[in-house]
Amino acid sequence: MEAKEEAEFLIKTIKDYNVTLPVVIDYEYPMVNGKHTGRLFNAGLTVKERTEVINAFCDKVRSAGYTPGIYASSWIYNSRLDMKSIPDDVFIWVADYNESVTYGGYYDIWQYSETGSCDGVSSKNVDTNYFYIKNRVKE
Repeated sequence: MEAKEEAEFLIKTIKDYNVTLPVVIDYEYPMVNGKHTGRLFNAGLTVKERTEVINAFCDKVRSAGYTPGIYASSWIYNSRLDMKSIPDDVFIWVADYNESVTYGGYYDIWQYSETGSCDGVSSKNVDTNYFYIKNRVKE
């Protein structure tokens, strides 16, 4: 499974660093002209298959001694994955550019904007996040 290969490559890449934050799979579909596209979107996977991909990645990361995590939009968490089948130890990073998060489950980071700014970063737009250190949040 490709997700295991991706996790193995990532683990090999970070092995010489003191990684203390979660090791995260970025699960999202590119948009072109307001429509989802790309290899992952076009694969036609079921909810169960998509969830198995996520869990395969997370299992590899966990077995290497790291905290596994997922980065995705509220839409993906709500409609494209079976979040009840994702273990509780998986770190959830949700992208949702609304007044509040529309994903109904627990999460650890909320990426609330893709048009923010940050001192020392010259990019015109910066993704900005709230990182909830002590307690997971549930909207």
